[in-house]
Amino acid sequence: MPILYANIVEAAGTVKGQYPAKEKDTNFSEVILNKIVPRVEATNHKRTLTQKQYEYHYKYSGAFIYFCVAENASKRVCWAFIDDVEELFLKTPGISPSKVTKVLEERIKFYNNPANDKVAALQNKVDEVREVMIDNLDQILDRGEKMDVLVDKTNELQQGAGEFRKGTRKVKRAMLVRVIVLVIILVVIILIVAIALGLGLGLGLGIPASRIIPIITTTAAPTTTTAPVALF
Repeated sequence: MPILYANIVEAAGTVKGQYPAKEKDTNFSEVILNKIVPRVEATNHKRTLTQKQYEYHYKYSGAFIYFCVAENASKRVCWAFIDDVEELFLKTPGISPSKVTKVLEERIKFYNNPANDKVAALQNKVDEVREVMIDNLDQILDRGEKMDVLVDKTNELQQGAGEFRKGTRKVKRAMLVRVIVLVIILVVIILIVAIALGLGLGLGLGIPASRIIPIITTTAAPTTTTAPVALF
């Protein structure tokens, strides 16, 4: 809630001005004049008093007491309001109560407007930046978790690739062994077929296989005859 009421009172109890000038459902001026002012120490000081949900902030400065009544308002804003009103009041000595009322009205409206609170606006910006940073941090952490998952999957793929290479080598070796075995079998079959063909040829000529003698072909040397030669 905003600032609800403000006034300036002389130490002797004379009201120099107040806003609202006429209260409808509250008795702030009565509480201030009858219960607070008579008990205020005549030394410069600041204090906050509480009655139900209301807070009475006052500043005793010189010969005057500056009051501000608010409900759940920032104390920082209330004290800034009181300091501002004091400065304006002291700049215009002998100001009339009606003008004091106008000053109080104008400053209450100003301080009740959140847009005029630079500290609050800055705090809001800080909060927004903090929320953005938190969101970014959450995204970074989420990306970090995803990166961990990717790293794990990469490691799994690397392990799988290693096992695949090992399996490929085993398959190559098995295929090579099979090829060698097939070549050996093929050579054996060829030998068996050759031997069988040889035996079949021998049996077809009626010659026992044990008596097959290789045929050697010889060529007779040519003979030379000498014809008689006539002598003179």
